[in-house]
Amino acid sequence: MLAAGYGTRLRPLTDEIPKPLIPVANQPLLSLVLRHLFRWEPERVVVNGHHRSQQVHDFLLSSSRAESISFIHEQNILGTGGGIRNAASLLEGEFFMIVNGDVLTDLPLDLVMDFHRQQDVLATMVFHDYPRFNSVQVAGQRIVSFNQKYTSAEKTQLLAYTGIQVCSPRLLDLLRGSTGFLSIVDLYEQLLREERVQIAAYIIPAGQYYWRDLGTVSDYLTIHQDLQKPGLAGFLLGHELDFPLAAPGVDVSGAELSGATVIASRCELGLGSRVENSILWPGVSIGRDCHLQGSIVGKNVKIPAGSTLIDQVLVNEKREVIN
Repeated sequence: MLAAGYGTRLRPLTDEIPKPLIPVANQPLLSLVLRHLFRWEPERVVVNGHHRSQQVHDFLLSSSRAESISFIHEQNILGTGGGIRNAASLLEGEFFMIVNGDVLTDLPLDLVMDFHRQQDVLATMVFHDYPRFNSVQVAGQRIVSFNQKYTSAEKTQLLAYTGIQVCSPRLLDLLRGSTGFLSIVDLYEQLLREERVQIAAYIIPAGQYYWRDLGTVSDYLTIHQDLQKPGLAGFLLGHELDFPLAAPGVDVSGAELSGATVIASRCELGLGSRVENSILWPGVSIGRDCHLQGSIVGKNVKIPAGSTLIDQVLVNEKREVIN
């Protein structure tokens, strides 16, 4: 699991908490991703980290599956290829799977593994049609180029990489001679141009499975709206949700909550306050007659009475408008 990034597009939320521990419906994102991975009974899950990595390490150590999880701290960020190379000694077996640590999906991973077993390829990458991210040229079930400017004689379509791939151990041999930062996409593009390997494309049928990455603050809010869809929360979190969602013990009787609102533990809501489609992290205190809409409030922030926050992120003294 690649989880070493800074989460820059989520700032200021990730200034003090690493992206893998961002709470989704009051559970760390990492717990949801691990829950999905362990459905397929991996021999071992290896997680890398860099930004605020001690927090990630401590969380994994407290997991009920800690004995099946290895954590690697990257002193310097090594990139996707460098991160895989750095974990090579722990990646044994017929194949190994690489997943981005910020992806939530209900895609049955065994479908991808079975598909990969039928191919004689270096890797099988999972794609879907997602216009916001469509950038990889795919012909049939084979990747042609990661560069949209590359001209191919073949008929191709542009698709988006989902952050999930299955790799042959041969990849580790190719990575072994490299050093420092390395992008796996750059390596793949070079190998394709040199016609040294083939990389398969497993394409998710449109609308068949859920997929979203926690890339931006807007994505973070949208994930909670998605969780209102029947059955999705039960799959991703292990139990259904009733929105608005308030942590046990939080008194919300004097406030009006609506939409995909999530209230974490130790929060206090003043009389007459209104909270719509917003997320409050632990220890938030809201004064009387406040109005929050489409906003995220970080840990232990105090909001004065009569305040209005619309489409904003507020963490400590940092305030940003959500675009």
